Amino acid sequence: MTGVMDLLDGIPSREEVLPVGSTLIRIGDRPGRIILLLEGRLEVINKHNERMLLDAPTVIGEISYLGQITAVANVLSVTSVRLRVIDETILRDWVTRHPDKMIDVYSGLSKLAISRLHGQFHERYVAVVAHDGRKSELLTFIDQHRKYFTSRALLATATTGARIEKELGIPVARRVLSGPVGGDQEIGALVSRGCVEAVFFYRDPLWAQPHQADVNALVRVCELANIPLATNDATARLIVAGLAVNSAK
Repeated sequence: MTGVMDLLDGIPSREEVLPVGSTLIRIGDRPGRIILLLEGRLEVINKHNERMLLDAPTVIGEISYLGQITAVANVLSVTSVRLRVIDETILRDWVTRHPDKMIDVYSGLSKLAISRLHGQFHERYVAVVAHDGRKSELLTFIDQHRKYFTSRALLATATTGARIEKELGIPVARRVLSGPVGGDQEIGALVSRGCVEAVFFYRDPLWAQPHQADVNALVRVCELANIPLATNDATARLIVAGLAVNSAK
């Protein structure tokens, strides 16, 4: 992300400081600017109610700008934020006057847009999912290994993610739909695209799930993609220990 920020550094902009709860972008807004988040945290909520947290430094608005399409998500500040705003007309004028830098700027924005269109909004996610009968067990494990889980971009289904944030105070970088209404499929798609480092999926073996096909599909895609999959504390401890060692190398 810093590479894109550096490419945009010399372009004229205006700096803004906004309080918590400010709306930066609304669904349906016309393209018109690139926003560089310098300090703080933003929340992105799309029309499907999928929720993502974006921390500084990052860029937003590149998909709308490049595609000349209206915004497909609401963007709010969840902390006070400091921004640099580059208006569309200023950016177009600047690249016209600096043809030697135009390719680098548009290439950088395009690579960022493509990665996000493929679902990559953070460094590789760690997915945490649990059926109702095992949510408390998963939360206890996460709390016991807080150092590991707070160092990762967590990806969770709606209810599990809400409980992690409310009960443990650990931010969830991305919250998809609940499992029965498609959340397991969303996580499976991110696994297949190489966006997920590991999956902690505490399934309830004593209860038939109404979305059992989706559950099986998520397990299958983890096997196909060779992604570590934990379904209980024993395997979860091994994955945490293994990934922690790899990160330290």
